[in-house]
Amino acid sequence: MKTQTFKFNKLVRDKICQKLLDNNIKVKTALLDSPEAILPYFQAKLREEASEVAEASTVGAIAAELADCLEVIHGLLAHLKISWEALEQLRLDKRVSYGGFQKGTVVDTITLVADNPAMNYYLQNPAKYPQVNDA
Repeated sequence: MKTQTFKFNKLVRDKICQKLLDNNIKVKTALLDSPEAILPYFQAKLREEASEVAEASTVGAIAAELADCLEVIHGLLAHLKISWEALEQLRLDKRVSYGGFQKGTVVDTITLVADNPAMNYYLQNPAKYPQVNDA
C-alpha cells in the first residue's frame, strides 16, 4: 500500500499522538523536556493559536481559540517554572503602568518631530509602522 509522509514539526497536546494512531496514522515523535529546546516550539504554537483567534468569526470560535492559547500559556509557564500567580502579577503591574483595553482606543497614526529619540525605532520597523505621506 502506497503511503505519503507529511512534515509536522510542531508541538501538540499530550493526547494527540494517540488520536492519530487510533486513526491509523503513523507518528514519529520527539520529547523535548528542557526549556531551551522546547521554547521555540511553544512560541510557534502560541503564534499559531493567536492566528486562529484572529481568524475566528464567532464568539464561540473565538472563545475556543482563546482556550487553546491559555493551554499553551499554561504549558509554557510549567516548562519555564513560572507560576500563574507571577504571570498575573506582571499583567497587573502592566495594567497599572499602561492601562488595560477597556476603552477600545485605536491609534491611527503618530507624528514625531525629527529629533525625537523614538524616531529610529519606528524607522527601523517599517513593516510594523509604515510611513504615511503628510498631506
